[in-house]
Amino acid sequence: RFADASSSTGSVGQLLMATATGTQWISTSTLSLLTTSTLDTSAELASLLSNETGTGFTVFNNAPAFSGTSTFNGLTTTGITATGTATLSTVNTSGLFSMTGTAANIALGSNYLSGDGGDEGIFVDGSGNVGIGTTSPDMLLTIVNNQSSNVDGQGVLKLTAYHTGTAIGSGNKILFTGNSLNQYREVAEIRSYALGSANVGLAFGTGFDAVATRMIIDNDGNVGIGTTTPESNLSVVGSAFFGAAGSPAVEIQSYDAGANRWKLTSVGTVAGRTGNFEIQDITNGASRLTINSSGFLGIGTTSPSARLTIAGDMRLTGRFADASSSTGSVGQLLMATATGTQWISTSTL
Repeated sequence: RFADASSSTGSVGQLLMATATGTQWISTSTLSLLTTSTLDTSAELASLLSNETGTGFTVFNNAPAFSGTSTFNGLTTTGITATGTATLSTVNTSGLFSMTGTAANIALGSNYLSGDGGDEGIFVDGSGNVGIGTTSPDMLLTIVNNQSSNVDGQGVLKLTAYHTGTAIGSGNKILFTGNSLNQYREVAEIRSYALGSANVGLAFGTGFDAVATRMIIDNDGNVGIGTTTPESNLSVVGSAFFGAAGSPAVEIQSYDAGANRWKLTSVGTVAGRTGNFEIQDITNGASRLTINSSGFLGIGTTSPSARLTIAGDMRLTGRFADASSSTGSVGQLLMATATGTQWISTSTL
C-alpha cells in the first residue's frame, strides 16, 4: 500500500489527493466539498482538517486563523488564539458573543459598545476616558442624559446593594481613597441608610483609614453636624465658625407677614466700624446693637465710647444700683464719686 504524508495507507475506496504538504487519502464523498465553501456538518470539515474533532458542532481543538470576512451563525471553539492583534472588520451575530479570560478585550473601530451603535452606548476615547451618552468624556467616567422631554429629570446612575446594619453609617457606600506612601487608604465615604420607613437618609464620613460619620441628612431633610439626630433644619453639636472676606454674616427672617429681616455680622474694613459685632435691622437699614473691639456696647450707635452708650432715649422701669450695688431709698440722689456713683440723702448736700 501507498502511505500518504501522515503515514496513513488509506482504506478501501479512498483516493490519494495532493496537498500543500504532500499527499492525503480522502473519501470520494468529500470530492464535492472541494468546489464549495459550504460545510454543513462537523464531519465534513473533519474530512479536510486533521485538527477537527468531527463530532457535534464545528469544534476546533487548536487555534485556527481566519482571513478575509467570515460570518458565523454559530461557532464553538476551545480557543481562538492570536499572538498579535486579532481584527474583525465585520461581525454579524444575532445570538450571544461571549468572551472570557483575563485578557478578554475588544477593540472597537468606532469606539462604541452599544446595542445599535449609537452614542447612547459606551464610548472609550484614546485616553481611556469612558463616556455613556456622550462621545466627549472629559473624565474617567462621564454620564450624559439628553432626554430633554423629561421635565422632572432623568435618573442617570443607580446604585443598589443590601446590608444588615442597624446603625447610621453602616449602609451602602461610595468610598473615596487617597494615595499615601503608595498605599491607597480610605479617606471619605457617602453612605445611604434605611433603618425603617421613617429613618432613612445619607451619612457623610471622613477620616484617614478610620472613616467616621461627620454629617447626616435625615428623611425630613434635617442636617446634623456632629450629631445623628438633628432636631431642626440644621443642628450642630460642637463649635461652628463663619468666616469670609468682607463682613461675614448670619441672616434671620421669619416668613410671617410684617416680620423684619435681621443680620448678625462681623464688620470688616469699614471706617469707624472695623471689628464691630453688630445686630442689624436689614428691613429698615439700621444697626440696632453694636459691640466694638474694646468691648463697649452701643445701642442705636455703631461707635460706642463707653461701656454702655445709648443714642436716644432710655427708659428704666427698675432701680439703678450705685458702685456699692445699693439701689438707694426714696428721696435720695445719685452722686458721682471718685470710684463711680453713690446714692446720698438730700440732707448731706
